[in-house]
Amino acid sequence: MTVCGDRVKAAKDAFNSAVPGVQNIDVATDNTPTGAQDKIAATVTANQGVKHWVVWGCNDENVQGGVTALENAGVSADNVIGVGLGAYLACKNWSGDKPSGMKAALFINGKDVGALAVQTMYDKLKNSKDFPAEAFVPTTMVDATTWKSAGVTCS
Repeated sequence: MTVCGDRVKAAKDAFNSAVPGVQNIDVATDNTPTGAQDKIAATVTANQGVKHWVVWGCNDENVQGGVTALENAGVSADNVIGVGLGAYLACKNWSGDKPSGMKAALFINGKDVGALAVQTMYDKLKNSKDFPAEAFVPTTMVDATTWKSAGVTCS
């Protein structure tokens, strides 16, 4: 999807601006946890000298798969920074007592997205108001200590 490419490119540009010179390995996935896990497992095998990993992707699925692949390869959670998008899978890592490479996720409440879509459609149909060029709902960065209080529903 175009939006996935846009998200990943924006994340890469922001990371490279903040931390220039860090080796970056682009890994294409099918945006599923198992697809990402398989691709990143192969990447880890091909890059055994890498000790510290930062994982981001289009959604929680990509990051979850990456974090799992790294964990399965024996990489310590202390050497992984996974940042998801959605938080609906990231929270599974935070539900247990085991340390996780999933360090944070951007929580986007699906109820807020749906409510905005319905309100926008209502305004168009009832009041002939033009659709906005852009529309935004609130987002919140969450982690193992804040996801429950932010209202994340774990899938």
